Amino acid sequence: MSDDQVFVNFSMNCLPARRDDGYASPPSWDAARGAVEGFCQLVADAGMGATLFVASDVCKRQREALRGLDNAGVEMGLLSDPRLEGFRGYLTSYKIDQQKEVISMGCSRFGDAFGREPETFRPAEFSANTDTFIAVCELGFHQGSFSLPERHVTACGSNWRGAYPFAHHVDPLDVLQPGTLELYDVPVTSDLDKTTLNGQEEFTPLFLGTEQADIETHAAFLVAQHLARMKRDDVHVKTISCLSTNCGDYAGADGRGAKMLALVIDTIRREADKHGMVIVPATFEQIHSEADRMYEAGKQT
Repeated sequence: MSDDQVFVNFSMNCLPARRDDGYASPPSWDAARGAVEGFCQLVADAGMGATLFVASDVCKRQREALRGLDNAGVEMGLLSDPRLEGFRGYLTSYKIDQQKEVISMGCSRFGDAFGREPETFRPAEFSANTDTFIAVCELGFHQGSFSLPERHVTACGSNWRGAYPFAHHVDPLDVLQPGTLELYDVPVTSDLDKTTLNGQEEFTPLFLGTEQADIETHAAFLVAQHLARMKRDDVHVKTISCLSTNCGDYAGADGRGAKMLALVIDTIRREADKHGMVIVPATFEQIHSEADRMYEAGKQT
């Protein structure tokens, strides 16, 4: 990879439909399927790379549709949330053995759907700690999207203030620093400058999410900020990572989700051109492979 390239990924959290417990969810299973298929088609039509992080119940209920997308080259990852497995807390509420138990439940459903074990992982609400890193390594995962830098929400164990904001191998002792585990994290692109909101230290920063209320006004700022910072810091594997969910409307070109996805894609293209960078569409697995290749070539990433 040359220094003027940036890997770009669009991911979607695939959530179960019709939850009545306050959990964000699509209004119906048909709407959930339409959002996923529409999202993947829009990303493919734009020549970009897509990853689906699929909750365990979705693996079971929409297996055939997901298999079709898998065969079409969409990367399939596991979205793990204890609340969807009959537990009460977020992932970091539990010690390593319990985390492995929760994640294994999802792995089983994933295996039934796709005939293989998952290798790419995202914890719901970005609830992850060093126990999570060890648990997913022991369960055979190789890469994932664990962090949303500068997010600090103690209630769900999502504490990423001061976290290294670019793609990196993780540290088994410190979630905020790059390390030497084979597990590779590609953070969601988020605002790296704002660390409080209206005086409150616990908050979620602006991030590159197609369903964010004000994505029209901050998409260009976020992409430009990351491209400039990665060039300044000589980051070897440069990435832009955009987050969506199947709660949005991607089934038709007129839906807000579809329009905002198109806006983000156009923004990334425009800002990459301004910064003299070439876009490389990629899955998380492909990003990790590039990082390993560069490590073997003598460049630390």
